[in-house]
This record gives sequence, structure tokens and C-alpha cells, in this order.
Amino acid sequence: MNNSSSINQKVATGTLWVLLQKFFLRGMGMVSTVILARWLSPEDYGLTAIAMSAYAFLVLFSAFGFNFALVGKDSLDADDYNSAFTIRLICYSILALAFSASAQAVALFFDDPRLVMITYTLSIMMFLSGLENIAVVDFQRNFQFDKEFKMGTYAKIIGFVTTISLAYFLRSYWALIIGSLSLRFTTVILSYYFRPYRPKICFTRAKEIMNFSRWLLLSNFITYFRNQLPNIFLGKTISTESVGLYSMGREISMSVTSEIVGAMNRPAYSGFAKLSNHLEELRKNVLDLIGVQALFILPMGFGVSAVATVLIPLLLGEKWQPSVALIEILAISSCIGSMSACTGYVYMSLGKPKLSFFISLTGLIIFLPLLFFGVDQLGLIGAAYASIVVSITMTLISFFIMGRVLLLKLQCIAAILYRPIFASITMFITVKYYALPYFVGAILSKELALLISVLIGATIYTTLIAVLWFLWGKPHSTELRLFDLAVKKMSLNNGPAV
Repeated sequence: MNNSSSINQKVATGTLWVLLQKFFLRGMGMVSTVILARWLSPEDYGLTAIAMSAYAFLVLFSAFGFNFALVGKDSLDADDYNSAFTIRLICYSILALAFSASAQAVALFFDDPRLVMITYTLSIMMFLSGLENIAVVDFQRNFQFDKEFKMGTYAKIIGFVTTISLAYFLRSYWALIIGSLSLRFTTVILSYYFRPYRPKICFTRAKEIMNFSRWLLLSNFITYFRNQLPNIFLGKTISTESVGLYSMGREISMSVTSEIVGAMNRPAYSGFAKLSNHLEELRKNVLDLIGVQALFILPMGFGVSAVATVLIPLLLGEKWQPSVALIEILAISSCIGSMSACTGYVYMSLGKPKLSFFISLTGLIIFLPLLFFGVDQLGLIGAAYASIVVSITMTLISFFIMGRVLLLKLQCIAAILYRPIFASITMFITVKYYALPYFVGAILSKELALLISVLIGATIYTTLIAVLWFLWGKPHSTELRLFDLAVKKMSLNNGPAV
């Protein structure tokens, strides 16, 4: 199908742009985290995490996923853009007022008066979110992810400079809060610069958009509670510092897995939406996406876990040493959970967002008792164990349900996952229990020990993937497509044979 080939090419190009954006933004984020971790304390991070948890809770009431509804439509007109903008602006305006009014209650609940002014400031940021140009959805619909890259990069640079400058002079949590506010303000301004469109108040298509988006809203609520519950529970039962440690551990863990997978899924959803009437092609594209993600994401998550004992003190400083045990677990939890993230986009492309809600609800029901029991018995580390158990369980459930929807056998999914899983586990055991301890003991420089261990891990993983692929008869798989791509690239670089 020529149309399918064209869509695949656009998705691949879009994925490269989004990945480039994520790598750049995450790189800046990591640099920012390393600098801020040395100037700010775990308590500063914990206080900010608590405030952002309350902020994120209210934002959920506007998280209808209007962009997804617009991307999934065959064509758009002014009424679509204006209706979506109007609903979103109303939601954010109401929520900004409600959040501002709740400032005293938030401070009282967490017994910290500093949260009052923080809440007022975040209320302004919430209102600004509703002003963002809805027409930038065209970038995703038309696979113009290069424009998204530029817009996101410029905004991040301004936010980065603001946050770092304030942290240097203030040495306070206000650097994080004001930095977030400046990032949001810049994003709004740039959205109108890169996509010149002036939305108007309109309700013509409001009902149609809401019918699609209501299930996404409910799914977002569930996802929020699952992600933020550890922060709220730890902050209430243990300490603000424990929230800071867990938040930092989760941020480091997700930086190399979940966010990259999310970047790959966004352009993939645009392709899924255009192939929703061609089930066979859709199945093929979904398997290709899972194969690529497994091949790259699993070793990254297991790799970070394997070297965390040396990486974290070098990266963040010794005061973050208590987060090492958390990151060892959360890094693996994050990469496993990321494997099934694309299933939600499949359901949306087929007009079945209700499935995402029920799957998310199942995950929350499983997570709640595990979290309470884990923290009660093991303290902070118990929250991490609860996370990894739920990630494994929900990944299996998600793949099973997606297989039923796409008429896809689970053996097909297992066939593309077993090599990356086996190679990642083998690499993890070798690096964590043999290579890293040996070189840390034999070499004075921990930096050099870390570098050699990473290179050994990468070599082991790549070699195992290649050997398993050859032993299995060189099946048509992600490895084969990457191998063919590498051969073509080398042929182009070497020029025609003489």
C-alpha cells in the first residue's frame, strides 16, 4: 500500500524530530538537575513536588485530550479549533481560580505555610496554559514535528536560563517555581509565533469534542493518582525529604525511558489514526513500534539500574545517596511500563478511548494496596517495589487486551520482546555484580570505572542481540530492518563500487 509506505516514512521522520527534541530537552533537563541538585536541597525539591502534585491534580480537570480528538479527525475547520480552544480556556480559568482559593487549605493539609505563595504563583501558570494556541495541533496532524522542535527548544532554553540564574542567586525552591512559570509563559507566546492563528470563542463543536475526550479525562485522573499518590502518601506519613528523594529517583528513572517512548508514540499516533481503517497495516505498525522501543528502551532502563551506585553520587552529589536504591528499582519499573504505553494510542486511533480508562483503573486498584503495604513494611523503598510489581502486571494485561482488539496473537508480541529482555537482564547481572564492582575496586577514578562498565554493558547487549538473532534464523524483525538500514547507509557513505 503506497499510502501506508508514505505514512510510515512520515512517522519515521516525525519520530526522529521528536526524539531529537526529547534528547535535547532532556539533556538540558539533566544539566539543570545536576546543577540545581548541588545548589538546592532535597527539602526544596520535596516542597516543589508537593506543590506540583496539588497543581497537577487540578489540571486533570482540564485534561480532556483535545489535541488527540483533533488529530484523529479526517479534516478540521475553524469551528473545530475555536471550540476546542474555548472549552480549554474556560476549564483552565476556572481551575486557576479554584487553585488560588485552595492555597490556605493546601498549606494546612501539608502543614507548611510556604505553600500559600507557591500556590498563588502556580495559579497564574495554570491560567496561562489555557491561552496556548490550539492550532499548533496541526504540527502533529501534518507531521511537522520540526516546528514543534523549534518551539519547544526555544521555550526550554529561556526556562533553563531563568531557573539556573534564580537558583544561583536565591538558593531557594523559588527558582524551580518561577522557572516553571517562565517556561509556560514563553510557550504560550511562541505557540502564536510559530502557528499564526487567532482563536475565537465558539461552542459549535464542543459536544462532539467532549464525547471523544471524556474518557481521556477519566484516564488522566487515574494516571495522576497512580503517579502522584506516592508523593502525597510519603509526604503525609514520612517526611518532605522522602518525597524529594522519591521524586528525584522517579525523574532520573523516567528520563531515559518513559519520556523517550512518549516521544516515539506521538508521531506514531498520527500514523495509527490514518491507518485505523486498515487493520493489517495497523498491526504491522504497532509491532514495529514495540520492537524498536524494546530494543532501545529496555537496555537503557536496566543499564541505569546496574550503574546507579556510582552514577547517582557522581551526577547529583553524595547527599542524594539515599535515592540510589530507589533508582535501581524505578529505572527497571519505568522501562517495563513503557513497553505497553503505545496501547493507549492504538485504542484512541480506533475510537475506543474507553479501554484506556478501564486499564488505567485496573492499574490503580492493584497499586493502592501494594503502595500502602510496601511503605508500611519497608518505608520509602516499599513504594518503589510497589511500582515495579504494577508495571509488570499492567504490561502483561495491556498486551493481552491489545491483542484481542487487533486480533493479534500474543506469540507475535513475545517474539519481538524475548531477545531484548534476555540480553538486558544478562547485561544487568554482568555489569552490576561483576564489572562495576571489579573496576571500582581496581581503578581509583569512579568516572573511569563507570565509563568502562557502560562500554562493557553495551558490548554485551549488542553482541547477545546479534547472536540470538542469527541463532533464531535471522527472522524478519526489528534487528533485520536496522541491519538493512545500516548496510544501505554504509553503501551510500562508501559511494558506488568501481
